[in-house]
Amino acid sequence: MPAPDRQKLTRQPPHEAVGNFAASIAGELAAMRRCISEQLITCDAAIDDMLAYVGARTGKMLRPAMLLLVGQSCADLTETHVRAAAIVELLHVATLLHDDVIDEAQSRRNAPTANKLWGNASAVLLGDFVLSKVFYMSTTLDSRLVGQLLSQTAVDVCRGELRQNVESNNWELSEAAYYDIVGDKTAALFAAACYLGSLITGGPEARHESFRNFGLKIGMAFQITDDLLDIVGDEARVGKTLGTDLAGRKMTLPLIHLLATADAAQRQAFIARLSAPRGVDPETFAGMLRQADSITYTQSVARRFCHEATNILAGLETPRTTAPLAAIADSIAERCA
Repeated sequence: MPAPDRQKLTRQPPHEAVGNFAASIAGELAAMRRCISEQLITCDAAIDDMLAYVGARTGKMLRPAMLLLVGQSCADLTETHVRAAAIVELLHVATLLHDDVIDEAQSRRNAPTANKLWGNASAVLLGDFVLSKVFYMSTTLDSRLVGQLLSQTAVDVCRGELRQNVESNNWELSEAAYYDIVGDKTAALFAAACYLGSLITGGPEARHESFRNFGLKIGMAFQITDDLLDIVGDEARVGKTLGTDLAGRKMTLPLIHLLATADAAQRQAFIARLSAPRGVDPETFAGMLRQADSITYTQSVARRFCHEATNILAGLETPRTTAPLAAIADSIAERCA
């Protein structure tokens, strides 16, 4: 299938970053988008059209926005903040390209996925190209420490994704093991973004670590709500293919809670249904979770992580406000309602 018309892409209105939370960093986000566009060019027209499509489908820019908002709460933002934010977003984009292949997703952000348009091979290679750009850009930053941290974060994310894939069909997976997976595959990037926002401005290591912990809590809450929405969300509102976790027999928190709270007979019956060749249809699965209060439990865990994140912010002393970051935490808590 040919690439979508580039003229149509440029006419699309830009995504609003994170609601009104990012209004104060609109200029830096625009500069970051330009930086990303400059990196997604190869001088090969066919490849550049595909990369232009990928670049135009960036989402709410939550992770880079958090990096910039953390930096802004500490001091004036710099070019290094903008480039680090671009690297964070490109790393996220690369993981999504690979995720969509693994999940056989057909849509993301209300548009066809790269694998839907051009097949799995091209989508994987696009993800590899973007990931290569992440590593290259990391070497160009003034601070070696920043580059090292971004590279290590890429390792953490890939390890988490691999672990999740290995643990599919493992009906014995514990809640603690699930948190470890989420901590790598999702929360590590949020944590790194917030840590870097503070680190780049300078200042005490204790402050950097507090922001890292804030990002980690937000990332945990975000992924837990994402896993829940994959089961009970509305595909039109969420903007991507849902039900992929169930189809792939991935162990997410609602299912872990369902199995952990069932008696022995119920548990074996649930596992037998989930393991059957045709599996369980999404509506039936959601009903099973509701009856076991697994959805309510998952919502409460996500809200707890958000509450812990806002408590971290409340204990921080920064030259400028952290209110936009607190508002992001509140919005994620509302997302799981």
